[in-house]
Amino acid sequence: MGATGPTGATGPAGAPGATGAVGATGATGPGANTLIGGTIRNVNGSPGPSGPTGSTGPLWYSTMFGGTATSTDLEDLTMPSAGTLKNLQVRTTVPVAAGSLIQVEVFKNGSGFNLLCNVNPGGTTCADMDPGHAITFTTTDKIAIRAFVQNFASAPATDVHWVATFVPN
Repeated sequence: MGATGPTGATGPAGAPGATGAVGATGATGPGANTLIGGTIRNVNGSPGPSGPTGSTGPLWYSTMFGGTATSTDLEDLTMPSAGTLKNLQVRTTVPVAAGSLIQVEVFKNGSGFNLLCNVNPGGTTCADMDPGHAITFTTTDKIAIRAFVQNFASAPATDVHWVATFVPN
């Protein structure tokens, strides 16, 4: 058998092949959930001379980002984006006194909804993770967060920190 000869020149390119079948759709990504929250300061401290006091105690309101007022008109905020708010979580800076509780509730357009939780006596946290309590907002809706103190006189002042998940449309 003789020696191998030199490699020949490259031949012309062949015609393109047929397009392959479309692949399966991939799984849905994690989405763009956003955490929003704020602080209602000095809850159970003096609401001031213009603050209303109900039969069971004063009310404090906050916008999405924090603040303290005793009227939803003072502390509501038009939603910057349409979407759904859910998974409310709350923490106070001091435990709630015996015989008292702090209820934190999300308001939409001046009305309370089911997205709320109670920080009970001795506690500092609560959460409402019930998916049935999610609230849908449009860009014309207003949001406020209310802290209601039951048995106001027996509770020390505290800051109420809250956070919730916002899922934009």
